[in-house]
Amino acid sequence: MNPELIKELFQKYKNGTCTPEEIALLEKTFLLYLRAQDTVPDEQQIKTAGERVRGRLADHIRHDLLRKRLRTRRVYLTAAVLLVSISIGFIIWQLGGGNDREQGNLAAMDVKPGGNKAMLTLADGQTVNLNEAQQGIIVGDGITYVDGSPVFRELGNRKTREQRHGRPRSLTLTTPKGGIYQVTLPDGTHVWLNASSVLKYPSQFGPDERIVKIEGEGYFAVAKDKKRPFKVLAAGQEVVVLGTAFNISAYPDENETATTLVEGSVKIVSLANEKVSKLRPGQQARLTQTGLHVHEVDIEEFTAWKEGYFVFNDADIYSILKKLARWYDIEIDDNIKPTEDLFTGKIPRNASLKSALRIVGRTSGMSFQLMDNKLVLSK
Repeated sequence: MNPELIKELFQKYKNGTCTPEEIALLEKTFLLYLRAQDTVPDEQQIKTAGERVRGRLADHIRHDLLRKRLRTRRVYLTAAVLLVSISIGFIIWQLGGGNDREQGNLAAMDVKPGGNKAMLTLADGQTVNLNEAQQGIIVGDGITYVDGSPVFRELGNRKTREQRHGRPRSLTLTTPKGGIYQVTLPDGTHVWLNASSVLKYPSQFGPDERIVKIEGEGYFAVAKDKKRPFKVLAAGQEVVVLGTAFNISAYPDENETATTLVEGSVKIVSLANEKVSKLRPGQQARLTQTGLHVHEVDIEEFTAWKEGYFVFNDADIYSILKKLARWYDIEIDDNIKPTEDLFTGKIPRNASLKSALRIVGRTSGMSFQLMDNKLVLSK
């Protein structure tokens, strides 16, 4: 179908002047696109695709109105996920042939996404690359994977030497670029560790408090223990909780540390000036050079990585690419800078780098190349 005709029909749909026959034509175009992309595997999903495209059209219109209300340029990312998040603009681009040069550039960037990768370091310096077929480890009487198999064959499920003698020792869990891993701490607290992150914790917690340190990003589901507060030290701040769920992002290459509360309550203490802020669910504390700032946020944007998605709300291109770089283990060229254009959207983390950049490129108008593992702008 002629892309210009689709644009015309879509505009009529937005204006409320589209006839039932024209709406059906839009839906048919959507289905043809899905078939071409092998994203409609059975007839039952095909039957419901019309309802889904109508919902997507409505979303697109709401987004367009929001842009006008805010009087700020917003560019909405769209991800080709199974029957969702596929916009008419994306279909038009496909049917129109797209940018051949961009297609050629992206063909060389079919980098696989990250996965379960981490290294465990013991107090004596012994290290082990953890099993990539496992999602995480459990620290208890011994150190095991989530399925119960031992991390160290020689230890099995027996207590470590320091545990037998009642002396807790430091353990370090490190994820590389393109790595993610989970750990259940001795008290039952569950931690999801994002890419390029380091978590330091003891093999046993003391009788009065529980303290861990993090660099990078982690999601904490803290086990309740009123007698022993749980403290997280991260980039100039201390987070104090009894039992709650929250996310901390404290990467060394970022200019702020962000703590996002999902449930419960936490107390944030700035170690520089001892300023204290308490958070409610849905709030985020950002520690910057100007101090500690608290505001309301969309929780999903800061926790979706744990569920397998990148979620962006009014994010500039540079911050998006930095997150992609950590996950796909690439570098970003110094010539790529933050822009005034802001992006909102959702990208699955199991997509290839090529697929992720195709989405970013089509909505931002930018083209990328991967040269010596460094992402650069195409000329």
